[in-house]
Amino acid sequence: MSNELTTVVSKATEGNGWVVNWRQGVQIQGIINVTIKSGVDDPEIVAELYALQWLLEHRSLFGVSQAGKGLALTVSSGAIKKLAKAAEKTTDLRESQLGKPHLFPFAKFLGVRFYGTQITVEKRCDWILPRADNDVVDLEVDGPLPSVIEVKGVGPAALTSHAYDQFASRNATLNREEAWRMLRRLLGSLRPARFSDERAESYRKKYGEKSCVMVHDETKWAFVIMDESPLPRIVTAYSIRRSVVG
Repeated sequence: MSNELTTVVSKATEGNGWVVNWRQGVQIQGIINVTIKSGVDDPEIVAELYALQWLLEHRSLFGVSQAGKGLALTVSSGAIKKLAKAAEKTTDLRESQLGKPHLFPFAKFLGVRFYGTQITVEKRCDWILPRADNDVVDLEVDGPLPSVIEVKGVGPAALTSHAYDQFASRNATLNREEAWRMLRRLLGSLRPARFSDERAESYRKKYGEKSCVMVHDETKWAFVIMDESPLPRIVTAYSIRRSVVG
């Protein structure tokens, strides 16, 4: 049985706001008020994508391990289904043949962790109930949300496209969801790398004083993590020599 999430977007009564009503399964409902700066094209699609990613990755509506398999989305914009299909084929905007390339950065999450999600388009809103008013969240769009993944000893961290692509390119036999699951497993059993003083200083110069390198002993993968606010950020991933691990 799939975990089901339904969203429908409507224009707010004033300003640059959009209202995204959402339903988890049949009973649980809520509202996300999304504010988008003026001049953004297709703001209603941006608002719905932003709300979807926030619910799935930042609120973790179905848990931190939920990926595309077993997830069913019902959305109100047909463009979201097309964007998801494009994101499943490529994570590079330049390689995408979308008619609305400005939307691609907001939809990339559907082609990585949520690769293979079942998406249905439906504009019905007769399911909205007064109980939705009990769970209202206000979000402001400054740009695409980061993808979030759990790291041992760190907690939730933002996963950059570069770090994911570095990892996925070395695991090319896996689809994107499988690569994400493998990455999540590795990030759940890391330890700090041990370097010589000279090597440690080199890393601090390259990535900053607030950076650290974490390693996975079994697979010999290393991850550079920046201590930033509001979330630590995984900036790159690479395979390592035995001498770095020991």
